[in-house]
Amino acid sequence: GSGAYTIPLGGKPWGVTTITGSTVAVILPYNQVVVVYDINRRVKVRTIPVPGCCWGITIINNRLVVGGIGEIWTIDLQTGKIINTIQTDKWNCRLHTSGDRFFSSHALPYLTCYNQSGEKLYTTTSLPSDIRYVTSLQDGSIYVTCGDDKVYHVSSDGQNYQHVQTEGLNTGGLIRYNQNRSEERRVGKE
Repeated sequence: GSGAYTIPLGGKPWGVTTITGSTVAVILPYNQVVVVYDINRRVKVRTIPVPGCCWGITIINNRLVVGGIGEIWTIDLQTGKIINTIQTDKWNCRLHTSGDRFFSSHALPYLTCYNQSGEKLYTTTSLPSDIRYVTSLQDGSIYVTCGDDKVYHVSSDGQNYQHVQTEGLNTGGLIRYNQNRSEERRVGKE
């Protein structure tokens, strides 16, 4: 919360993911690049070209996962080379990492889950509305916020879900699970 500053990007950023405590990767979809910045020194570290418009970004095991239109690319951070390309049937503008797997969605009522090698593990059952944001829990299940402004808990195999009561909570669409906070609450109840 202190020392806020601006880093000019020279494009229209769509997403960002943290690589380390001092570096982030930003996607510039129309420039078809991922740009890595050192936010402490406020400098560009490298530019990684991708073979098309890129809309989603996350990181898994020191590899970038970047979503494009009909494709997801796994990129080696050291070399900037594409290691793997996954063919999909959708835009992949919402990506979320959970342990050794990641999820992809784009304004659809379902998510597709992949392992770190890019193998499709499953597609969740359809929810009542398009998925907006995702956060994962330690047990492999996920919470999602949907276009109907409701939060749903989806089982770790993606096949079951239930509405989560959020009365009095203004989610604003975003949802994040804070593991440390949850452990504090658990300890406090015992």
